[in-house]
Amino acid sequence: MYKVILYLSVVILISFIIWVGVESLPVKVSLAIIGLTFLPKIRKKLYKPLLVIRKGKVAFYASLLFTFLLLIFDIKTVITGSSTDFIFSIFVFSSCLLGNIIYGIPVSLLADLVTTNVRKYRVYLSF
Repeated sequence: MYKVILYLSVVILISFIIWVGVESLPVKVSLAIIGLTFLPKIRKKLYKPLLVIRKGKVAFYASLLFTFLLLIFDIKTVITGSSTDFIFSIFVFSSCLLGNIIYGIPVSLLADLVTTNVRKYRVYLSF
């Protein structure tokens, strides 16, 4: 009973923060769905260790690739003499990685759970 009260209070607090702090309705809905993935029964179905590790590696490599491409497109300023700011590239990498981990992994796992039994229209349902 104690765990139920604890989880209920956390869910109420998170939902209050989401509904009061964010103005856009689609962002509210997506954050609420992501917040539901942390409930114990849903978490056991979604967060399997091998799958989370695989998706975490993909999130890391996607963030690394985006940062590398950003530096490649900025190569013109490196050649002309003005150097790129290394702190800015670290900021871009960390923000990409944080977004991929907080938003990308739960949404990807949720899409995998929803579309596990669907064979024909799996690609369309994933979007």
